[in-house]
Amino acid sequence: KQKTAYELRLSLVGSEMCIRDRPTTVSVEPTSTSNEPTPLPPDFPTPYITQVQVAEQLYENGRMFWVQRVRQIWVVHITGEGRGEWFTYEDTFLDGEPETDPSLVPPEGRIQPERGFGKLWREVPGLRDMLGWAVQPEVGYISRYEYHVTDQLDPQGNRFGYHVLYSLGGEQFRFNENDSTWQLGGA
Repeated sequence: KQKTAYELRLSLVGSEMCIRDRPTTVSVEPTSTSNEPTPLPPDFPTPYITQVQVAEQLYENGRMFWVQRVRQIWVVHITGEGRGEWFTYEDTFLDGEPETDPSLVPPEGRIQPERGFGKLWREVPGLRDMLGWAVQPEVGYISRYEYHVTDQLDPQGNRFGYHVLYSLGGEQFRFNENDSTWQLGGA
């Protein structure tokens, strides 16, 4: 099942966001009669920054990241130079399941994804055609992770934000909740 941006944010940062989103002062008397939103201080809420274990695999038309803390696979589809679409999926692979499909033979110089990446690649309609074959083996590492809240709201009034992960090669990926896109750099 693909998660919404709000569900994804809650699973990554937990209650920290709720606590930081609460007002710190309450005024009994109105301070303004206009309907304009009150600007937030520049450091409110503060970004959430930590280290996370990830796995990464490059494909002909994108890449996949496995985010261990939330057991999700983030699919990055390239649609332009340094940008594209971002999809999130639960990692449903269980030890003991087939790691590959022997009936799928990759072209010369390409690799069939394995385990969780492979299961997703084989089972989600259209994903294999969208990403193409893997071009290098899956690699695991520790990445800096950041979550930043923005002033954009979803229809339920929840704040959108963006996530930042780094590739094994040090590229900064920004994942935007408001429109399910990614871009290189720009945090």
